[in-house]
Amino acid sequence: MHSSPMDSTSHRWPARDRVTDRPRRVRSAEEPARLPARCRMTRARARPREGRLEDRTARSACKGPGCMRIPIVVAAATLLAIAPLPARAASYDCARATTAVERTICASPRLSRLDEELASAFTSMLGVVANPAALRERQREWMRERDACADEHCLERLYVRRVAGLRAGTRPLAESRAAALGLYERRVDGAADPHAATLTIAAGSGDLVHVTGEATWIGDAATGNVNTGTIDGMVRMQGNGARYDLDGCQFAIEFLPDALIVDGDNGACGGMNVSFDGDYERVDP
Repeated sequence: MHSSPMDSTSHRWPARDRVTDRPRRVRSAEEPARLPARCRMTRARARPREGRLEDRTARSACKGPGCMRIPIVVAAATLLAIAPLPARAASYDCARATTAVERTICASPRLSRLDEELASAFTSMLGVVANPAALRERQREWMRERDACADEHCLERLYVRRVAGLRAGTRPLAESRAAALGLYERRVDGAADPHAATLTIAAGSGDLVHVTGEATWIGDAATGNVNTGTIDGMVRMQGNGARYDLDGCQFAIEFLPDALIVDGDNGACGGMNVSFDGDYERVDP
């Protein structure tokens, strides 16, 4: 019998390829395994490219429409953070606001609306007032008072009062005069002023009104350190205002619905420290 060749390493018949029927090459223990080219290509495609592992992991973990919206939301928030605030509906360009008061008005929809209402009422008042220059000067005085405000509450109070006064001034003179008649008492924070002051406005002839009043300054009542001042005279109404200028005493009156403002007392209307300046409320029509 013929002996069949044996594999000297394993003492077994050499393995043969089932396709070519040729003996398979047997690798030594030290030789690294070699895969068929097809397997090597498959594994190469499955292996992620260097530097892309984190990107692939992030994409595989982030699925659905919400994933795509995240960058858009972040970008929009960034743009909003760096973009300037839009100019609100103030009577001036908020992009050019320079003072703290102007920026406060621009940041408040309520104050911005009042500022526009004031600008409209002021323009209307200029068309009917007998002395536009005096109205402009009074407006400048009011703006200086406005710029001294430290908070929104102060600004709103001044704006509401000024808008009401300007609108009242656009009414026919007879109507404005009739609305101004009555007894007024000076108030501080809604209560009667300890340094009491009252004004009475009565009808006169034509565009005149009769103004009488009394103001008090109390230093030390126990020692009799109390000074007073009284006024009595006819003044001419102009729009919603009048100017008292008699016997050396001078001040301006601005009539509002059920209220009036006295401003500009020159200090010559009574004893030391006596002044009629302040906000008054109607107490007896």
